Amino acid sequence: FNAPAPRGNMDVGTKLAQSLELTAIDGVYYVTGIGTVTNLNIAVPSQCDGVPVTVIAGNAFRGCRHIKSAVIPAGITGIGYGAFRDCVSLRDITVDRGVRTIGYSAFDGCKSLKSVAIPDSVEFIEQYAFRGCKSLESVILGKGVKSIQRCAFDGCKALTELTLNEGVTSIEYEAFSRCSGLRKISLPQSLASIRSYAFFSCVSLTEIIYAGTREKWKSVKKYLDWSANTGNYTVRCTDGDVPK
Repeated sequence: FNAPAPRGNMDVGTKLAQSLELTAIDGVYYVTGIGTVTNLNIAVPSQCDGVPVTVIAGNAFRGCRHIKSAVIPAGITGIGYGAFRDCVSLRDITVDRGVRTIGYSAFDGCKSLKSVAIPDSVEFIEQYAFRGCKSLESVILGKGVKSIQRCAFDGCKALTELTLNEGVTSIEYEAFSRCSGLRKISLPQSLASIRSYAFFSCVSLTEIIYAGTREKWKSVKKYLDWSANTGNYTVRCTDGDVPK
């Protein structure tokens, strides 16, 4: 999901709403910048002068080191690439239903982020979305997520447990690499493939809970070194265990 900051001829132009910078394009508003906000806690508006706000554009809040929390309302459908990248003080993010995609590097480098609950409306967590969120302890994934893209949670060292819901079909390259605190992960029967180095250096991993049978687990396509340098895990299937 790209959602870059719009350029060129705009329908209405750029203005401030709740001190945030908004840019109008194709009859809706994008959030394109921090504007004049100095508040530590920001709330993205759902509309401005009766016009819906639908997208947080690429790099909109990138490098805003003072932000501690952000609320994203139901009307927002996309969080663009790098939207909150390197917001190093960001601890809490509330994402309401309606968001479909969390873009490339959207929260990359948010090293203070503690938890995130991803609503059922989200289908894709793009590459590097939460890379380097080293304080991230809790991730609740919605039921709509279909794929965890490359390096989406790379280096989330504080994460200890994670559940992927039924409907997830792929875990991409290095999706959870270097999650050194990850001890337990639950995987759905819908899972079809795990790419190379998906769990690379998850050195604490001891338990994979799989929702299918041992035969079904065997049929999941596992690429080279998908679990390289992990802990001595056991895969617990519905009809018995499979050792590493």
